[in-house]
Amino acid sequence: MITCYEQALSIDADHLDAIWGIAESYAALEERDEAANWYQRYLDLEPGEPEELHMLAAMGVAEAPERSSDGYVTTLFDRFAPDFDDQLTEELDYQAPTLLAETAKDHFPEADSNLKILDLGCGTGLSGVAVKDIAKRIDADDLSGEMIKLARKRRVYKTLTKSDIITYLAKTKRRYDLALGADVFIYFGDLEALFGGVFDALKPGGLVIFSLEAQPDDQQSVGYELTASGRDSHGRAYVRDIANDVGLEERSISTEQIRTEYGEPVLVISGFGVSRFNVPVLAAR
Repeated sequence: MITCYEQALSIDADHLDAIWGIAESYAALEERDEAANWYQRYLDLEPGEPEELHMLAAMGVAEAPERSSDGYVTTLFDRFAPDFDDQLTEELDYQAPTLLAETAKDHFPEADSNLKILDLGCGTGLSGVAVKDIAKRIDADDLSGEMIKLARKRRVYKTLTKSDIITYLAKTKRRYDLALGADVFIYFGDLEALFGGVFDALKPGGLVIFSLEAQPDDQQSVGYELTASGRDSHGRAYVRDIANDVGLEERSISTEQIRTEYGEPVLVISGFGVSRFNVPVLAAR
């Protein structure tokens, strides 16, 4: 693949798609220094481009943010929106919405369509569809306007708001039985503000169920780390400690295979291959 991109550059030395492709290829191979050189080359041609700035941090040559910037998330998912569902369900065998919905139903066996649910970072609405049979009302937010357009077509949400999660949680006055975060909390390193906002949005005894990329056992002492994929991984002890600090307590946790990437059985810490996630269930005290 890199050879093909190099051929494109031999014709046009400033071919942005080729430069991006080479950078992504080296990142996938965990050759961070080489990937960083190509991300920087792209950034020299497109100063301030949010994806390149973020990926330079992921390569370790810039300071990692406490959470992914709004510009990075919006640019990334606006670009992916048209092919998002097909890529996830057909190519990557994406299981997060199903796993989170099954977990929710285990914890609310008598729900019978009575739950008020908040779908954080809803994307195209896959999680909303997965829990609609136990919901009286589902509200949602997402930063990507293109994602929201697709989610609206599913007709499962009472409200859809274009907003980052922290701002949305700070403004909402409604209290929920259940909050969901499918494949979205991985764009936060520091979880304190996020968990605090979720706690405030839950009813007493309400649950938040979410996926996080798990760190290997030998890195559990690390609270969180921005990986070469551009996503954050988290240690279980860190997640539990931050949850306890804001008033949430762990009810259950499991490790699941949630998708595949590039067809290679590589642990998620690399950001590619078989992705294994913690699926925590936290309750508001």
